[in-house]
Amino acid sequence: TMARFVEVITDEAVRAVAKSMPDAAVLHLGYFVESPQRLTELVALFDDRRIHAIVTAAAADPERLWPEALSLMAQVDTAACERLARLGLAGDEAVLLSLLQSVNRQQLHRDLLAVLQRLSPETLASVGGYPRLADAELLGPTFVAAAREGALRHLFPLAVTLPPPLLVNLASRLERLPAKVARGAARDLATPECAAPLRHDWIRLQHLIPAPWLPASLGGQQ
Repeated sequence: TMARFVEVITDEAVRAVAKSMPDAAVLHLGYFVESPQRLTELVALFDDRRIHAIVTAAAADPERLWPEALSLMAQVDTAACERLARLGLAGDEAVLLSLLQSVNRQQLHRDLLAVLQRLSPETLASVGGYPRLADAELLGPTFVAAAREGALRHLFPLAVTLPPPLLVNLASRLERLPAKVARGAARDLATPECAAPLRHDWIRLQHLIPAPWLPASLGGQQ
């Protein structure tokens, strides 16, 4: 009911009501606002401290709130999505761990990829580097989903922050994908938007990409 009102009442009224709303309630509200533009405007009303609190609130009730948080980040404009991720996810290992565990349990990989694809390389890179995240069981399903969706290149900024042994493990999972998926991934990696970052970060990314997927410029068979 409140979501319907949010779409028509003034920012001042929304700001006044939102001040007294629990952080989790804001996620509920965002889940039901139908206008992406209005949702973007709503996010803009909150200061950085509140944005951090709203996103991290999902970790307290991950099964219910992470789907809502991902929905919020996917619907707002790119700048707002970046702000939500930078203030709510980047730099907080426990929150990231909660998110990835929930994504794996609920099979929310498409929802997560919809968000990750919109983030700057700098923000995505800041997600890596935490000891507890260097786990193939934790990250493997997301990389496999990205390969299936033709979105593996969007994870390159994250991949270059991961330790080589983990990348080798992830590559072995990718190599086991069906032949149709592998052919599609190889075609994607041969495109200029994929080949350029592959060459740029080849020292790291060579551990991630199965050899049959490599473009000819990097020693592949295509």
